[in-house]
Amino acid sequence: MYLAIVTRPDIAHAVQQLCHHLDCYGPIHWDATKRVIQYLKGTRKLKLVLGGNHPAQLLGFTDSDFANCPDT
Repeated sequence: MYLAIVTRPDIAHAVQQLCHHLDCYGPIHWDATKRVIQYLKGTRKLKLVLGGNHPAQLLGFTDSDFANCPDT
């Protein structure tokens, strides 16, 4: 579960559903587990690159009048 949530959130739901059947799994659950592993094998070289060739810039906005609320 740690790996699914922290390093690969795209499989978190599938792993969570498979964890429900740890004590009474069947052929369907084993096939689903193999499918998750095949997905991981096929996507192991994919990654996100922040900024790419350009340096990352932080940009933020704020609502300085608190949504035009007269009380705050």
